[in-house]
Amino acid sequence: MEIKKNKDLEEILTYINNHPNKDGIVSMFQKGPPLETGFMYCSKQGGQGFHWTEEEANGLIEIESLVLNKGWDSSGYGYMMRYIQSKIPPSSPDIQHVDMGRVIWRRVEQQNKWINMHLNEKLK
Repeated sequence: MEIKKNKDLEEILTYINNHPNKDGIVSMFQKGPPLETGFMYCSKQGGQGFHWTEEEANGLIEIESLVLNKGWDSSGYGYMMRYIQSKIPPSSPDIQHVDMGRVIWRRVEQQNKWINMHLNEKLK
């Protein structure tokens, strides 16, 4: 299962990076679903008065379809969506991933970018 998860993650991140709506997809993951619903049960509608913008909603629909087509259904769908989300730094359009475990994001001021670090790694 671990091999499938990591393979699918790589394919999905490559797909996102090459997608014409990359900014909408990344923004959707950065915002995350409403707390009371999670990705599985949240509304897929976007625009004024909705949780998502139109671009974010379109991105959610696109990625949801991709994740489901890779066999991640039921609780696996929510797990994979959160796993993808963990690989996208806050407020940055660039997808960067370093490890395949639990991650934190740390701002590196001198490089003016977010980096992904292992939780058990020392913070400097």
